[in-house]
Amino acid sequence: MMISDFQKAVKQYSTLHPSVFWNSWKNEIDELICDLITAPPVIQNKNLVGDILYVYNEQFYRLNRRIGLQEFADLIGWSNRQLSAFRSKNNHFPIPVDHLAATPLWTVGQAEDFKRVLESRSIRGVRGDWTSTEKKEHWHIIQLKPMEDREEDIDENTVYKWNETGSNYYSGFRMSMSMLEVSFDDYERVFVYLMKRLSNPARLQYVLGATALKEANFQKAEEYLRESIKNFERVVPQSFEGRIDDRMEDYFYAYLYYSFILAYNGSLEEALEILHYVQSRLPEARDYIDFQDQIDLLEKSPAHFIAWFQELHFDDMPDPSAPCLPEGEEMSTPESRRMFWELAEKSNYKAIEFYYGNYERNLTSSLIQGPEERCMISIYQMGCEETSASLYTWSKGQILVLHRDNLPKRWFIVGLNNEDETKEWLDSLGITLSDELSNLDWIST
Repeated sequence: MMISDFQKAVKQYSTLHPSVFWNSWKNEIDELICDLITAPPVIQNKNLVGDILYVYNEQFYRLNRRIGLQEFADLIGWSNRQLSAFRSKNNHFPIPVDHLAATPLWTVGQAEDFKRVLESRSIRGVRGDWTSTEKKEHWHIIQLKPMEDREEDIDENTVYKWNETGSNYYSGFRMSMSMLEVSFDDYERVFVYLMKRLSNPARLQYVLGATALKEANFQKAEEYLRESIKNFERVVPQSFEGRIDDRMEDYFYAYLYYSFILAYNGSLEEALEILHYVQSRLPEARDYIDFQDQIDLLEKSPAHFIAWFQELHFDDMPDPSAPCLPEGEEMSTPESRRMFWELAEKSNYKAIEFYYGNYERNLTSSLIQGPEERCMISIYQMGCEETSASLYTWSKGQILVLHRDNLPKRWFIVGLNNEDETKEWLDSLGITLSDELSNLDWIST
């Protein structure tokens, strides 16, 4: 059945069962279907569609799964006799959505709503609504819980873990999206679509902000990171006394990334204030994250902090101030392939990976592995049809430099035997491994 056909069926069915419960469900399902119809094409990617539907599957399950009186009683923890007695004496009971012969049928959603109303009356003393739908605030809940279950020891140094009941609804989707090469616009549209189902989208807003930053879209990055922090502070307000488990990376890195944007825009005091604040949220015994070096770096030289961030957090972020090799002799694919293996044999199948940028420059030796048509240098696959090659002539012989557009700060040098020889060749071109931003003793790279 096409989605549009299912949409028509939902509308037709609603006229047969015009209950308040059904109408509320129908409206939500109808909205979901409209979203699916108008979603970006990337949503239909086989790696995504299962995850995105999983986010909504509770809605379909609660809508479609029919249960009888016994199952209804089991779901709310009553006996069949208790439920039958309650139903016979109480008019405020969910209306069956269907009948099988003479047997009334309800949905799972109705039973769960009924149970929640009973609990709210017994615990909070408030009246509930038999026809309420499964709201996102009910299934996507974020709570902070002490790492140690000792209430008498709780103080400002107590470490809390992030307990999120709905994270499994989007973690697979988030990972699948990171593997796709899509424009930020499509990336944004898909994530906005997903965030509609979350009561607090802080973590996804962080992902969007980080992705925008990698694309050098500073306006969007600032927008989403600011909103992410705002929503994180709904859970961890600045008045909160306690520390957060440093495995909750999204929380901490949202502040770090936002501090970079502030520093980049010249708001240094605010950037430092944010970094000091989030550092105070880290446990005293830190296993994974510590921002003290970054605080020191920002205090001593904002330019170094900005360069450090670009190099370490966005390996391939566009960097117009990074140096470029002079133009060599461009080669065709057959020529470069022949020369590549000829020089690889000469250098014992070793390539030198040259990474350069504002903050960090280094040389690393890597073995060339794999078939002739497509080999591996370090972790990078170098297919000739995806790789540009330039030939250089030096006093010690010919050198082939490989470069991929999606790795703008990495060059792979073939034909030289070791890193010292490579450094000597680079020096002859006027390119050194140190620059004006990496000549201070206190910088740690």
